[in-house]
Amino acid sequence: MKRLILLVVFSFFSFFKTSLAQSEKLYVVMNEATWCKYCKAHGERVHKLMDTYMYNDKVTIVHHDMTSKETIAKSEPVFKKLKITETMARYNETGMIFLIDAKTKKAINGFNIRREDLEIKKSIEKVLALTE
Repeated sequence: MKRLILLVVFSFFSFFKTSLAQSEKLYVVMNEATWCKYCKAHGERVHKLMDTYMYNDKVTIVHHDMTSKETIAKSEPVFKKLKITETMARYNETGMIFLIDAKTKKAINGFNIRREDLEIKKSIEKVLALTE
């Protein structure tokens, strides 16, 4: 009986872990810095837009503060956990948003935060539709 219970519990957690991993489709990485003129001008607006994806289990928002070497280093554990360190090493521009496929870990799209909210949202939704 104990074996059966353990088997059921193990199967449940295996299923849950697999389902959770499969639910993430997109990483949205916001490269920003306090000295970046576009970040200053558009950052608050874009943060509010990104907050609309906070409860979307298919989207993970990553705020990458590039203000200094110290703040850049704080993003490394997140990049390692998501396995996007190599990908993000190529994308070191501030005031940019990068859409990374959670499965392949490759950049799908990148654009400036000066874009209008509707354009940003359409870009994210388009990529989410493609990854389903």
